[in-house]
Amino acid sequence: MLITNKNLTVLISNSMRYLFILIGFLINTCLGGVYSWSVFRKPLEDALAIGAKDSGLPYAIFLAFFSFTMPLGGYLTEKIGVKFTVILGAILLGTGWFLASFSSSILFLVLTYGVIGGLGVGLVYGVPLSVIAKWFPDKKGFAIGLTLAGFGASPFFIAPLASSLIAENNVFYAFQILGITFGIAIALLALFLRNPMTSEIANYLNTSNLSQKSDKQYESSEMVKTPMFWMLWFCFFVGSFVGLAFIGMTKPIGKEIFALQDVAITLSISVFGIFNSIGRPLFGNITDQFGIKKAVLISYTFITFASLLILFFSSNVFVFYIAASIFWLNLGAWLAIAPTATIILFGASNYSKNYGFIFTAYGIGAVLGVYTSGIIKDIFQNYLVFFYPVLVLLAIATVLVLRFKK
Repeated sequence: MLITNKNLTVLISNSMRYLFILIGFLINTCLGGVYSWSVFRKPLEDALAIGAKDSGLPYAIFLAFFSFTMPLGGYLTEKIGVKFTVILGAILLGTGWFLASFSSSILFLVLTYGVIGGLGVGLVYGVPLSVIAKWFPDKKGFAIGLTLAGFGASPFFIAPLASSLIAENNVFYAFQILGITFGIAIALLALFLRNPMTSEIANYLNTSNLSQKSDKQYESSEMVKTPMFWMLWFCFFVGSFVGLAFIGMTKPIGKEIFALQDVAITLSISVFGIFNSIGRPLFGNITDQFGIKKAVLISYTFITFASLLILFFSSNVFVFYIAASIFWLNLGAWLAIAPTATIILFGASNYSKNYGFIFTAYGIGAVLGVYTSGIIKDIFQNYLVFFYPVLVLLAIATVLVLRFKK
């Protein structure tokens, strides 16, 4: 086969754009350190003399600030560019983790790790997704899913590292080392991020999947007035409420209900991180190929099944591994379904800001899910009761999705 200059240009461009996925994956691996929170939880309870409700608070506040500051990240990207926005977020994230190492109270930990660290992730998170969506107009869902796989896979690397640092010294030492590492790594990776020129993606524009493409490029002020926005927001909220609560209580559930040892649970969390990672490209592709509605219903079916397993077979340790894998996978699923659906329904032009508003569902789901599970644990001395309101929420969301026409 004769290789022409045009074919060579396409080949180089195609190879180069996958490098941006790798950069985004590595950035997300650092951002996803929050998903290893259950490893920190028990040591913090011992060090600060707090209960389950309080030990979940920094995690919940981190996720809330992360989600609510995403629109600001989109705004800053337009004003100061991709690189500077990510570097600013890296400084804030690293500072938040580092200052958390000086915590002597839960309030200080919430302000440093939760507020400053969450703000840093909020500024950074949407930027690689926006860049990748522009580099892959032909397969947005799959490419975004691969990029976000780093966030999901993060516990595979961070959980054992954090456990080792805690065992070597203490939980505050772990915050210090990880804060320095994350801040430097993300700032360096930011130097390689950039949006494509039209000539670099011209060959993919004509092969884009247009079957679900929005005919209109919505401004954020227009988007929030549509039923589609609120339907997607609520569906994302339900997926986040369940998934983020479970991730935050994975270790306590494994230890208290299924009687697993610390080492086994820590190793398990690393494996669950892989499922979370796989869920992103898997459901990004499902959304590309079969549409938003089917992707949502498939995810809800899996979550319902996992909830029933936990409730009715809590004496079987294999149930823990199966159910936990499903919960982690489906949180990953929602972090691919939601951004892909945002582009499909509301267009790509204002994606960074629009997804920032959709992403507030993640933050509210985090706060309510983590706080609700903590209250239930403190009242009933058992996490199992949490899965009853989960099943009710899933039933309501499923009925609404089935009745929603578009």
